[in-house]
Amino acid sequence: MSDDRTRAEVAAKLRAAQQQKSGNGRKLLRWDTDCWKRFEREPLYTTRIKSAPILPIRAPLSSMYVALMRSLDDLITIVLRVYCSYEIYFSARKSYTPSGIMEKLIAEARSGSVINVGLVIDATGSDIFLHDVKEWDDWDVLYVKLQVDEDTNRSDSNEHDERMVEAFCKAVECHLKNERKDMDVAVFGIKGYNFIGFLIVSFLVEHVGLNLDAAIEEFAHSTAPGIYSQDYLERLYRKYFGTLPSESIRLAVPSPPRWELEETRKRKSATSIGSEVLTELDRANKFVRKNETEFQSTGSSVDNGRARPSDGSHGAPVYKPPLYTPPVRKEPRQPKRRKIRSWTDEVEPLAYGETLATSSEEHKKLIASLKKLTGAEGFPGCETIPFTATHVAEGAYKRKGCLTKSYLVTWRARGRRCLLYVTADGTYVVSRNMTFTKIEMKFPRRRAPEESQVDTLIDGLIVEDQDHDTKVARYLAFDIIFLEGIPIWQKKLDKRLQCLQNEIIIPRKNDKSFDYTKEPFRVRMKDHFRLAKTEYMLTKFANSVTHQVDGAIYTPTEASYNLGGYECDEPVFKFVASEGGGIPGLDGSISERQLLDYINSLPN
Repeated sequence: MSDDRTRAEVAAKLRAAQQQKSGNGRKLLRWDTDCWKRFEREPLYTTRIKSAPILPIRAPLSSMYVALMRSLDDLITIVLRVYCSYEIYFSARKSYTPSGIMEKLIAEARSGSVINVGLVIDATGSDIFLHDVKEWDDWDVLYVKLQVDEDTNRSDSNEHDERMVEAFCKAVECHLKNERKDMDVAVFGIKGYNFIGFLIVSFLVEHVGLNLDAAIEEFAHSTAPGIYSQDYLERLYRKYFGTLPSESIRLAVPSPPRWELEETRKRKSATSIGSEVLTELDRANKFVRKNETEFQSTGSSVDNGRARPSDGSHGAPVYKPPLYTPPVRKEPRQPKRRKIRSWTDEVEPLAYGETLATSSEEHKKLIASLKKLTGAEGFPGCETIPFTATHVAEGAYKRKGCLTKSYLVTWRARGRRCLLYVTADGTYVVSRNMTFTKIEMKFPRRRAPEESQVDTLIDGLIVEDQDHDTKVARYLAFDIIFLEGIPIWQKKLDKRLQCLQNEIIIPRKNDKSFDYTKEPFRVRMKDHFRLAKTEYMLTKFANSVTHQVDGAIYTPTEASYNLGGYECDEPVFKFVASEGGGIPGLDGSISERQLLDYINSLPN
């Protein structure tokens, strides 16, 4: 598809989406080209603050701001003007989403630098849509947006920023007192790292006990070149000058970094800031730490950046609020794993079997036994992730995490995804919302058909096949997780499929001692094919099967089963044909043509 045609198609769909809105649309960023280029040059994140578990990051953006398109240039700028003249720019081969940040942190963890984010603070102070905050849930990260009282005078930026400082310090303090206190806090703003530095330095001075110069130096060490805004440095000096060891100390104003706009880099500013910026009001309202009135700005010295008396006298004991001390870690941190988001909408009870009440003892017993068997919290089945342009970009087959020749494809049937859990007490259908339905089914042992299996866990889905005028329920088994307590999930795909065929399907077929027609549904194995079968599967095959098909599933052959549904190096991909009916690229999806072209381009 040509660039002109792509632009026209996307613009038309955006206009249609705007016409269907009822006034509750999202406010999008309205940056010009220079601002977008500046944003792209900024570091995705910097390094953790030494004296506090805080990580400055760049504002994550939704994939709707980023479209991965083929081009000769590394940077493609497409401007779509829709009604309100919103301008959306796309940059090639980038990922600015929360997941993009978390994935990069995990990748760096392999080299020893582990950042374990447990809280992210949105310090943008606006209602502009940046990304879907639910995406943080995928990583078990709490999201907090700093809220400022509506009566705050927004025209007074100083007052607004001071309220933001109070809210930021309160959020970090709460984090350091809860059960996640050993985890890190990520914080982002809307325009660069200057304001983030303003917040962090304020926290280091007020709650960690650092002197102003030490706090500014610590932020600069974390996020070079530090705070380069003369305005923010002046405000920090005027507020916290009383914490300096001497009033003769001046704060250097660093040169703007390379990522800044040219006009900002050329703008003249003072090289340093000192007492000349102080007013009589500043001196009269000199900042003093709570309950630390014995610390005076004159006549004090510095101990590792913290203020202490210098006259050598002990004096009367004075209460000091506890300062934050980073915990001593006896063991290296484990990198965070992303739980792939799954949709657990309201699940209708099955028309057969006995659905257990969630308050029943049997339900609680099954939850415990399944967790003991799998070691997974919640639904232990694997989860699929949708294709994006990154996974099928030119040369993507050379990278981990993308579609390669080592994948097999099967059709994506519409049905009820569930596990079959075979226990000593019976067989249960395990739905994604962790409800259990007890059903009458038999899974004989291959070498002793008169005996039933125990602690077997099968993955698949229930579909409705149209058999002439009758609907027939079938369970399409596509993987096996445990066989009689043996962790088959650790094997490669071919071994798992062999086990499924030889230990589940064939023994049931050969067993003549039981009437399997009395079971609530039939069980059959779902076939897998080479990638080259994708086009056939999405066209002729989809029309020939007796149940609904809406896409394809791609499973890696060299990887183990993704127990628990965490994101991994070799994920299970899904392609849903209807996804391309949205706005191609903006919602992160790819078209069928893109997928087929990529598969055809793979080397033999």
